[in-house]
Amino acid sequence: MLKPSPAALISLACLAASSLASFDDPKPAVEPVKSAAPAAPATPATPAKPAAPKVELPEPSKREVKKLHTGFRFTEGPTVAADGSVYFSDLGTAKIHRLAMDGTLTEWADKTNGADGLATDGLGRLISCQFGGGKLAAYSLADKTMTILAEEFEGKKLGQPNDVCVDGSNNIYFTDTWYRAGTPPQGTEGVYFLAINKDGTPRKMTRLISDLKKPNGVRLSKDGKSLFVVPAGAPVLRKYAVSAPGVIDAGVDVCVLPGASDGFCLDQAGNAIVCIPGGKMIVVVDASGKIVERIDMPERPINCCLGGKDFKTLYITASTSLYSVEMDTAGWTAAK
Repeated sequence: MLKPSPAALISLACLAASSLASFDDPKPAVEPVKSAAPAAPATPATPAKPAAPKVELPEPSKREVKKLHTGFRFTEGPTVAADGSVYFSDLGTAKIHRLAMDGTLTEWADKTNGADGLATDGLGRLISCQFGGGKLAAYSLADKTMTILAEEFEGKKLGQPNDVCVDGSNNIYFTDTWYRAGTPPQGTEGVYFLAINKDGTPRKMTRLISDLKKPNGVRLSKDGKSLFVVPAGAPVLRKYAVSAPGVIDAGVDVCVLPGASDGFCLDQAGNAIVCIPGGKMIVVVDASGKIVERIDMPERPINCCLGGKDFKTLYITASTSLYSVEMDTAGWTAAK
C-alpha cells in the first residue's frame, strides 16, 4: 500500500486540481485559483513544495481493447442490469443508451436532464444522476416512468449530481459536484446517502462527506462494508468503512493514482478498476492498494462497469465511444 506523506498529498491535490481543465469533458472547467499579491521584500520567500511521489506502474496489459460503438458526444455512467445488459449515458446529448446481450445498441431514453452516473437497484429501476438538472431520479426499467427522488438537502438545491451506487437494501450513495462558476448551492461539494423505503420512496437524506474537492466516482463493496470514492480534485482512491447504512468513518487513502480519476468499478475480489482520463489508461488496484495492472486506451476513459453474460466483461465509456475488455474476475449488480 502506498502511504504518501501529508505534504505530498497536498501537492498532488493542487496538481490534479490545476489539470482538470485539460479533461475532454463538456463540464465547465474549474477556474484556476488566482495567486496572492507578492509579499513585501522583507518577507522570506515561501519554500517550494516537495515534488509529488512517482507512481510505479506495470507494463501495459496485453488484453484486447475492443471498440463496440462510437459517434457519441460524451459517454458516462455505465451500469449493468440483472441480465448482464449495460446502460450508459451520453452527457453531451442528454440520452441514455442500452447495450443488449446480443450487442444491439438502442436509444433507451432522451431528454434526461443531463443524465450522468447510473445504477440499477433491486426494485427494477435505473437510478440516474441528473447532472444538468441538479436532481437524483429513478426510471422504471419496465415502462421508463421517471420519478424524482431528491433535488435539495436541508432546504437548498443540489449542485450537479455526478455518480451513484446502491446497497443491498436499495439505499443510495451519490456524489454532488460543482463545475460552474461561483459557490455550490449547498455551499460545498459532497457525498450523500439517501435511505429508501421498501416501496422505493425516499425516506431520509444525509451528507456523509464534505471535505473532498470534486468527489466523483463512488462505489460500494459487495458486502456493503466499504465505500470507495475517487475525487477528481486529487489523484487518490479513498476508502470509508461502513458500520451501518449511511454511517461511515473518516476514511483513508488506499492508493495514490497516476492521475486524477473520473469513474471506476469494483470486482468480487475487491479490486478497483479505475479510469485515468488524463493518462488514457485504466489501472487495477488490488485490495492492499497496489496497482497490479495497467490497460492503455485509445481514448480518455471516463467510467466503467463489469457486465455481460458472466459479468467479466469490462465496459468502458470513453468520450466518443464505448469499449470492452475481457477481465478475469467478475463484478456484480444490485439488480434482481
